[in-house]
Formats: sequence, structure tokens, C-alpha cells
Amino acid sequence: MTVTLRSLVDALRADQDYFGPEGAVPATFEDGANNRLLLITGGNASGKSFACKWLNSRAMRDGIEFMHVGMGKRTESGIVKAMMFGDENYESTGHVSAKVIGTGHRTCQSRAKPHVLCHDEPDIGMSDEMQDAAGQVIANFCADLPAHTLGVIVVTHSRAIASRLMALDPMRLRCGAGAA
Repeated sequence: MTVTLRSLVDALRADQDYFGPEGAVPATFEDGANNRLLLITGGNASGKSFACKWLNSRAMRDGIEFMHVGMGKRTESGIVKAMMFGDENYESTGHVSAKVIGTGHRTCQSRAKPHVLCHDEPDIGMSDEMQDAAGQVIANFCADLPAHTLGVIVVTHSRAIASRLMALDPMRLRCGAGAA
């Protein structure tokens, strides 16, 4: 079987022990016409990051690179954090978030093997206007993905980003109480 973002999402959806109305993470799935874009929403501590970790594990098992950019890496110390996020002592958090979105997209364009990009809360520190612009940048990238990019996952609280992505008719996962 060829691995796609859709096949990863279908595997997640099938794991009713974790995801679903009675699962550890109450979740609602909605299909969209765009099988290369997954939008994950939900409240704080609703299971969004757990869903990303689950997808990461499954992708790795299937030999797919999973490029996860999120708070976990942002709060670490060391060279990886410095290279990915720079020094937030000198730049605003929102500006750093915007730069990281672009870096993720450029990295996808340079990859020669199959991969998935996960933007985990790319809106951190952004104003409403910046969130709208970030949503447009992500939507533009998703509208014309590089050949080896199997798909993009966007985890967000931002209505502006979600609104921009909804125009592309993504697959959707809503996590948390009341999602089912």
C-alpha cells in the first residue's frame, strides 16, 4: 500500500481506543476533498498534540519522514532550537513563528523523499492580522505542494488560519469534549 496523508488519517480514525466518541480523545472526523491537508482543532489539552504524536509514530513506522514543528521543540534548549527558532530574546515571538512557517515550506521544497509537514500551532504570538497572513501563506503552499510532500497537517486555535485553510476543503479532526 502506498502511504499518503489520507492513509495515515484513516489509520488514526480507525484507532477507536484513542480517537472517537468513546476513545481517550473524543474526536470528530470530517472528510474533505483535499486529502493532502489535515486541519486539527480543539481546545487546550483536548488531544491535538497527542494526535500529532500518533501520526508521527505511524508515519515513521511506514518509513515516512514527519517534520513536526511545534511547541515541544520551541521550549527545548540546544542547537536544534537555535537553528529552527533563533533567539526570541531579539525577535518577537510572532515574528519567529512567521519565519518558522517559511522555513518549513522551504525545507519541504528541498526534500527528495516522501514526508509530511506538521505545523503545530503556527500562530503562537501572532496578532490577528498576522494570523490571517500566516493562514494565507500556508494555504498558498498547500494549494501547490511539492511532489514529495505527502501532505500538511495544521494544528491551530486560530480562526483566521482555519478559515483560510477551509477554502481548500481539508480533512478535519476536531478533538476534545463535545467534539463527538
